[in-house]
Amino acid sequence: MKKIFAILMAAVMVLSLSVAVMADWATGPLTLDNFGTSGWDSEYDAATHTISFSGAWTGRGWWIDGDTSLTDGYDAIKVTFPNGAEGAGQIVVQHGDVNDTVPFAAGDAEVVAPFPSDPITQIYIQIGNDPVSLTIGEVTMQVAGTGAAAEAPAAEAEAPAAEAEAPAAEETK
Repeated sequence: MKKIFAILMAAVMVLSLSVAVMADWATGPLTLDNFGTSGWDSEYDAATHTISFSGAWTGRGWWIDGDTSLTDGYDAIKVTFPNGAEGAGQIVVQHGDVNDTVPFAAGDAEVVAPFPSDPITQIYIQIGNDPVSLTIGEVTMQVAGTGAAAEAPAAEAEAPAAEAEAPAAEETK
């Protein structure tokens, strides 16, 4: 009888853990609690939500199971920096053999990176300058179909492109 009870309790515990993991994915799989599963030449302090980068173009983020679809429920991820980003960098969304990037500047309060297509295998924050520490305030997932957060980076991305074209026009005069 004790063996049956022990087996039953083990089964209940495993089932509870499975339900808890599925519930986590239902409310947003990418959080600061599971941040740091991906990265190189950097360290993540979970207590302070701070990434310490050891050099330029180093990164830290999330590995994502290739069988898990993010685009079925989400359009984008938003990362906030409570005191503004301490340095310039980018969010990289790796899907297939493609890396989509969304840049942020030193001082930016947030960055939103849209999800292009599955399978998304990795999402990480990459710093582009000398070694710095970057404190993350919050990570939120943009629910598919709402569009507001996913549209913000596109509008911001167009402005630098227009500025980049202006000097080229001046050079041809």
